[in-house]
Amino acid sequence: MTTVLTIGHSAELLVDVLAAQSLNVSVVFLVVLLATGLLRRRGPAMHLALWSMVFVRLVLPPNLAHPWSLGALADRLDPSPPIVSPHANAGSGFDFFPIAWEAGSYSDRPIRNTRTASFALLWLLGATTALAAYWRRLRPFHTVIRAAQPLSEMGVLVIAERWRHRLRVRRRVRIVTSSARRVPFTIGIVRPVIFLPTPIATDVRSVEPVIAHEMAHVARWDALWLGVQQLVQALYFFHPLVWIAGARLDMERERLCDATVVAAGRLTARDYVGGLLNVLELDLQGAGAPTMTSPKRRIDVRVRNILEQDGGARPRLAAAVAAVVIFGVFVLPLGRGAASAGDSAEPGTPQGVVQTASEAVVASFENPIPGGRVTWAWGPGHDPWNGNEVFHRGIDLAAKAGTPVLAPADGVVAVATEDFVESPSSGTVIVVDHGDGWSTFYAHLESLDVTEGQQVQRNDVIATVGSTGKSTGPHLHFEIHRDGERLNPADFVGEWR
Repeated sequence: MTTVLTIGHSAELLVDVLAAQSLNVSVVFLVVLLATGLLRRRGPAMHLALWSMVFVRLVLPPNLAHPWSLGALADRLDPSPPIVSPHANAGSGFDFFPIAWEAGSYSDRPIRNTRTASFALLWLLGATTALAAYWRRLRPFHTVIRAAQPLSEMGVLVIAERWRHRLRVRRRVRIVTSSARRVPFTIGIVRPVIFLPTPIATDVRSVEPVIAHEMAHVARWDALWLGVQQLVQALYFFHPLVWIAGARLDMERERLCDATVVAAGRLTARDYVGGLLNVLELDLQGAGAPTMTSPKRRIDVRVRNILEQDGGARPRLAAAVAAVVIFGVFVLPLGRGAASAGDSAEPGTPQGVVQTASEAVVASFENPIPGGRVTWAWGPGHDPWNGNEVFHRGIDLAAKAGTPVLAPADGVVAVATEDFVESPSSGTVIVVDHGDGWSTFYAHLESLDVTEGQQVQRNDVIATVGSTGKSTGPHLHFEIHRDGERLNPADFVGEWR
């Protein structure tokens, strides 16, 4: 039963992450589209850095936030509380890895429905298919490289070596040729190989522009970045904006290499364009590795950019990346809650509690399982046994059986029993009275380390985690009460606040 729930909860986590990231990347895509629109065709380095933000957003935690981020600004403009799923840390947005991955370490956080598992399975099949398709596109290029012959024409090798030094490529670059394909391409990361079709290797007008362009790809490690890009695109195969951003990155990568070659000063823009058009005359087809070729509809844009850039300065990719990093610090963190946490209360005052003149001290509690992961936050959900909607009035913490449970504050043990009459499904229970109307409740314990009436200090061991009562696995169900009313523990435990 526990293993089945583990798979179900993992599927829910996956779907939640994909949904959150899909929304986040849509926001970033629109921002980047606006920024690149303002730049028009100028600055391929800046365009490349900006479109890379879309993919950077996809590998960042969904709940990333800080008080000056775009997400925090949206939080200030819309003060309504965010919708928190059962996977989320209460009150603070989305928790990236809230699930305890070990079998048997789950709480009774409900599995929402079987459709979630179906979505997760469809995603797995789609991502696997996308990765397999990318590998199938790459395989013919590896086959060509294995069958190709090392280029022996000394003049061409001298040109290649000259461009390797000019573009500061420290890796050894092999040049091979054959008539198996009519398209030049570069493949390999640590040991790059440039393939020159025989017609190009023997054409004095085309060979240097092609080698220069391919060497620019090597200098910029484009094979590596393209591989990372394809991996992310495969994981988000269902999101059309990710594929559009990938196409824009491909285009900007070619434009940046064009600008790098022309700025090097050895080839004029006209000679370089002539070599590009000579390659196009071979009726080239698209390649799956970084190449000099582009779909024909983009050639016109590239040619105009090359001619306009003739005599210009070398692209400053490092400066563009630095500028975009500064921009991204504001744009990329889209988690809500970081901006407003503590804005409405004095330092140390839990959210949701208004401190009056007669209440000089406000309760402050420690996490009863330090570092424990929240697997079901305070809020609405579904009963794991019958699927009915319930409101979870506590917080569940994933932990292995036998994990010590600590007192979150000083107090007196009011209840310590293995037979809690008021709620038999809670199993072994402890209630600690902290004074001034405050108390804490602990359920599903394995063993008791205190007795009723015993004084306890903050961080004293009072029990161990178990799975007693009605439970799907070892965990701690933790509640905070004030004058008999159950409150959201995340408002009073600094680690969760």
